[in-house]
Amino acid sequence: MFCHYRFSDSQQRFNRVVRAVLFLTLMLEMTAGVPGARAQAPEITSKLSDFDAYMVQVLEDWNTPGIGVGIVVNDKLVFAKGYGYRDYEKKLPFTPATLCQIASNSKLFTAVAAGMLVEEGKLTWDKPVRESVPTIQFYNDQLNDNVTLRDMLSHRTGVTRHDLIWFKSPFTRKELFEKLKYLEPQEPMRETFLYNNLMYAAAGNIIELKSGKTWEQFVRQKIFLPLDMNTTTYTISDMTQYPDHGVPFREKRDSFELYKIPYYEDTEGVAPAGAIISNIDELSHWLIALMNDGKYNGQQVLPANVLKATLQPAIGLPNTLGESQGFWELLNPAYGMGRQTAAYRGHLITYHGGDLPGFHSQVSFLRCTTSSVTMCTSGFSGWTRRRGASADFNSGWPARKQARKHGRKPAPTAFRAPNRPTRWPTTPATMRIRLTASSRLRSRVTPCNSVFTNSSFR
Repeated sequence: MFCHYRFSDSQQRFNRVVRAVLFLTLMLEMTAGVPGARAQAPEITSKLSDFDAYMVQVLEDWNTPGIGVGIVVNDKLVFAKGYGYRDYEKKLPFTPATLCQIASNSKLFTAVAAGMLVEEGKLTWDKPVRESVPTIQFYNDQLNDNVTLRDMLSHRTGVTRHDLIWFKSPFTRKELFEKLKYLEPQEPMRETFLYNNLMYAAAGNIIELKSGKTWEQFVRQKIFLPLDMNTTTYTISDMTQYPDHGVPFREKRDSFELYKIPYYEDTEGVAPAGAIISNIDELSHWLIALMNDGKYNGQQVLPANVLKATLQPAIGLPNTLGESQGFWELLNPAYGMGRQTAAYRGHLITYHGGDLPGFHSQVSFLRCTTSSVTMCTSGFSGWTRRRGASADFNSGWPARKQARKHGRKPAPTAFRAPNRPTRWPTTPATMRIRLTASSRLRSRVTPCNSVFTNSSFR
């Protein structure tokens, strides 16, 4: 999914996160397995009685300072809790109100915002974007004549990521927009998935050109305010004025020592790719709208057609998990716009993750219903290739690492799958959010295709 400089052990960590995410999603699915689940928060909490112990083990196994978890069922936040510390040094607890950088989970906000302009007739998904925005210029005439907004938002322009252009740079969004014409394509259009933050930055600039408002103003006015996301913001300076905010830590290389690191603050130029800062409580409002065709508190906040468009597969991805790890339960992934989809045990699961130094976020959505509708199952789930705070119940990695941590010889890797019911129940919609107060990134990298980084948006 991410063809750029990456951690040499990131694929294995990614696979472990995938398995943990799917296990958690299915466990939450079980908690809502009867009609009328939206009124059963106490029962759902009781069914998660062992979840606290599980999360304590996750924190220990992955040496992670803090995690926040939220569960939305239909149109209610039925479970929200923090585990560990939002500030490891000061031992301040992680809560559902703890603000964290959600990084690339910002991309769906940008895709939906652009879709609102599509609904207004100011943009189109599938006509050349230059028809709507003549000032945009790509590397050559082929791109100029063919690249669409959908191409830009689904990472299929053939232009790979060039993160060193924006990383820790003073360039404004407009200046980055004007540099698109210097980015030579690496692959033919619509043939290869090449993750590209600059295309999302350009989409944010397009939103400003067509609406007369900055991306930040547009998203706040059209999405944050109608969804009562009043403390959600974009900048570290705003975040740190709020008392309950996360503090980034990293694991020292070749040790288990955690140390405080600086916030990554140079996000203004590429803000539409990953600058949003939010918390479990307020992200649940966003997720309720996503799960209910754009409705929140009885009001149509997000256009249903736009949400449907973001789910449509735009470019296929390889079955990496099956081919490399033998994990064939997740099949045929594809990227839409701002989120990815796949088949998991016959159900549609959609997902996205996000990383910045010291922070990881992921959103997953798996919806199954017995009603005779077009989409019997749909889902949103997220991860990244960097290590998240999930216990590895398949490879035995945490147990082996804990053995090394305490000076013991690790046992051979063994499959340690959780107990599963004989039949996974068909359920109403469930949503899971997770924010992690440390992504525990290592500096060892190996080259792949393009540039960088253990700091770029994911």
